Amino acid sequence: LMAGSAPNSIQIKGWQITTTKSTILTSAETEEAKRSLNVPTLPEMFFAKSSLDFTHLSTKFQISFNSFDSLKEWDPNNNSIKVACSKAWADSREMTKVLPQMSYDWTFNTTYKGTVTNPFEKNEDNLGVPVRTNEKIDLQKLTARDEILHYDEFFLFEDELSDNGIALLDIKTRVMPKFFYCLMRYFLRVDGVLFRMKDVRLYHEFGTDHLLREYQHKESLYQNIKLPQDPAQVSNPNVIGPLLEVKDLYVEKIRIS
Repeated sequence: LMAGSAPNSIQIKGWQITTTKSTILTSAETEEAKRSLNVPTLPEMFFAKSSLDFTHLSTKFQISFNSFDSLKEWDPNNNSIKVACSKAWADSREMTKVLPQMSYDWTFNTTYKGTVTNPFEKNEDNLGVPVRTNEKIDLQKLTARDEILHYDEFFLFEDELSDNGIALLDIKTRVMPKFFYCLMRYFLRVDGVLFRMKDVRLYHEFGTDHLLREYQHKESLYQNIKLPQDPAQVSNPNVIGPLLEVKDLYVEKIRIS
């Protein structure tokens, strides 16, 4: 059993919400995880047992966000990032030297949106099944000044791309008296080349029969955005995010009753 902090949990309005944080892997655990995931490498800091779980107690429906499953949605063979880097760095001998000469996607570009455990048998109502919807998460409700009953944030993985930028996946969650909400964010910065950001938002208002899950993918080439003057801000998703071009955006509704 990997070391880590004890689970942090709250039970409210028929839901159990639990965060578990783990330490990074030992060398032996890293090799075992690589074999299990069938991948050539892992992020420098991979918190393999870290997770955030939302469990509906009466139905046993669950949606969780965990490090291990996030890399199941990473395709190492999709190496489009190398093409982008090669083009952007072609005129720079210095950058060409440090271009990672890997034959795989070394940015850990994941399409992960969470792991759904659906206890419902197949039914006409599609209970437990994410279905595209025109509904939206009401972001105004997130600004409510109600008491925060539960809050947590942690990394699922992080890698500095051989000093060529950063790729990270982190998650934040909070539980308020009327709802719970979480944001899982993949943020990528490849120096001199591009920024990419993928946000997964999950929202449930207590007393309703469904959850809403929003997926947004944004990215832009370095040359197409005005970088902040403060160099420290180029790794701040809250500063970079609004500058990026939206590539995909949709909301799914998951009914549980």
